Amino acid sequence: MEWDWGTTAFRSADGTLIGLNLTRSASIDPETYNENVVWVAGRAHPLPAVTFRRFEASADTAERWEIRDANGRVAIDFDVLVDGRVDINALVLKSKYRGPFGRFSGSVKLDDGTSVDIPGVFGMGEDFELHV
Repeated sequence: MEWDWGTTAFRSADGTLIGLNLTRSASIDPETYNENVVWVAGRAHPLPAVTFRRFEASADTAERWEIRDANGRVAIDFDVLVDGRVDINALVLKSKYRGPFGRFSGSVKLDDGTSVDIPGVFGMGEDFELHV
């Protein structure tokens, strides 16, 4: 079992409540069945399947996760500020869990083409693997 996940919620400059949930899960058909959504003022707007790419930290930059879809609707970066990690390696089970906190920035496009700005807001990610 493996997944990547990121989530945040915030109020935009005009006070609109916005929530974001993005995941790459073990769904057989992620284009049809996924948990990707942006909420704007209480209304859910489904988003397409996404991929997560990770770039290691350097002396000048934090670790960055790029979260993208195939059609350019999701363009989100997650900069890791605080790492959280739990690794288990038992005889019959191996688990790798990361739950870092950081900042999300970028944008997502709704079905009607409206762009929702994600302006460097605090959130959480997960990078999980379980092998039995």
